[in-house]
Amino acid sequence: MSGAKTVESDWKVLRVELEPPSKGVGLIRVTFGDRQVERSFSYTPADTISELAEAVDAVVAAGGQRIVVFHGGPDELEFSFDRLDAADGVSLTITAFESRSRERGGDEFLKVRMSPQLLGKLFWRALRELEGAMSSRVYAAEWRHPFPHRVVAQLGERLN
Repeated sequence: MSGAKTVESDWKVLRVELEPPSKGVGLIRVTFGDRQVERSFSYTPADTISELAEAVDAVVAAGGQRIVVFHGGPDELEFSFDRLDAADGVSLTITAFESRSRERGGDEFLKVRMSPQLLGKLFWRALRELEGAMSSRVYAAEWRHPFPHRVVAQLGERLN
């Protein structure tokens, strides 16, 4: 995963996928060209899927900086969304850490800048695919948190 790339992106080049959770464990996969990072993550210590939906909605709506950490045991995958100027594009940096202590620093997988609309669509698509993959009842039983239907719908409305 070494050697992060910084580019203007398009949805055909960058793909985000969220696998349906099972027994409190989810899986995120990000594909960028021929490179891929994939990490399983836990429902604890936070509802990462809801945090992801809220972070993307926030940077699409008004900007700012949001960080979402996918906790996978000792390793973590961090998504940093940065839109300091509301009229500006969004920078997304994905960094993998070997341990929660982060004492060795992280391995930057991807650094990309894109329009807020494109970023929103990439993540909204992944969230909608997850939402359609299982019923709300099964999702809540498997993930131990309810699906963020309201935030995902709000994000979709912002993108129209």
